[in-house]
Amino acid sequence: MDFRWWKRCSVVDAHGWNIKDRDATQECYSLDANGGLSGSTQWGGDRRLMDTFRTGEYDIGIVSTRLASFRPSGKTFALKVHNVDGKVVAEFDVPWPGAAKLPVWEPETLPTTKTIGNLKVTLNTLTVEEDRSQTSDRYGLHARADIEFRGMTAGAEWHLDDLRLEDALGNASDDYDCILSPLDSAWKVVALISRNEDAPLLASETWHVGKIQLPAEGTKSDLKLSDSIGGVPIFVESIGGPGEVTYVESVSGRGDEFGGFASAGSSEIENFSVLSKHKGSTCRRTVKSKVPHLFLDNLHLKPFQSLRIQAVDDAGQMVDGKVYVYGEEVFWFFSPPPGSKFIDLKVIVTQQREVEFIAAPQLVTEEE
Repeated sequence: MDFRWWKRCSVVDAHGWNIKDRDATQECYSLDANGGLSGSTQWGGDRRLMDTFRTGEYDIGIVSTRLASFRPSGKTFALKVHNVDGKVVAEFDVPWPGAAKLPVWEPETLPTTKTIGNLKVTLNTLTVEEDRSQTSDRYGLHARADIEFRGMTAGAEWHLDDLRLEDALGNASDDYDCILSPLDSAWKVVALISRNEDAPLLASETWHVGKIQLPAEGTKSDLKLSDSIGGVPIFVESIGGPGEVTYVESVSGRGDEFGGFASAGSSEIENFSVLSKHKGSTCRRTVKSKVPHLFLDNLHLKPFQSLRIQAVDDAGQMVDGKVYVYGEEVFWFFSPPPGSKFIDLKVIVTQQREVEFIAAPQLVTEEE
């Protein structure tokens, strides 16, 4: 029997919530004349699996899947097997392999406020919508956390950058297509907060590099400037003009290596290529772009830090630019206003803030 009929597995937790499986994997093998095995493996992808058996190429098929941690209703649980129409075609009574007593979190009363420095962050509500219009391939849960900022004119300076949800069983999920059980007593809401790009710069996060002359097309200027922001050393190595610019530097012996990256976006600052060639102790780095660029090297940001670059030209006009990080290398491609002769440069290392709440999810049903 193959698995073209199989759609998914599921269990029902102690609260009566249906837990769907995830991360299905299929492995296909063929036997050769000597009794050896050869085959292929597919992780994820659309269900149904094992359509490759239609070709007759493989002799053996193995399908595996996994379930999020859940609370059983007793010493055993019912593992249900669904076909492609979503119908239960088999049910197994499986002994519970986990601990007899699982941790339970006590939710905080909402709204609740946490303070980070002089910023106050309030979680007003945590709602979970069950979208019944979703196909059976998805979990159909969308969580929404109503978070409010106060202090430091926070409404204009901060925004919610990312939201992570966890439960007491060790599961973690995004807010969209959430895998957690909404009937559990409480979730941990982990909010990652970032400053808006148009917010006033903080002196503790800013290095005012100063004025740098713009190089001509196809040329570069070595800068070798350095400072530290928030405990992170910053090295501004050079500035290159539009066109093709090549850097040659001595490095520790790495053998012969090739690398690089490129972008093909809708604007000139998003269209470039960077090609690196290491040969022995020499590295040749060639940059091709229609706009100038700034090169920073040896960047090691700490967790929850991000790099920004800001500049104005000699007339005080803002310079449009975009930061690209490639390993330890940073390139800022920018488009100065016509007639600009230099830029007044600032490098900013912003510190994101993480705040945690323990809250009871409120389940609501979205109308079809």
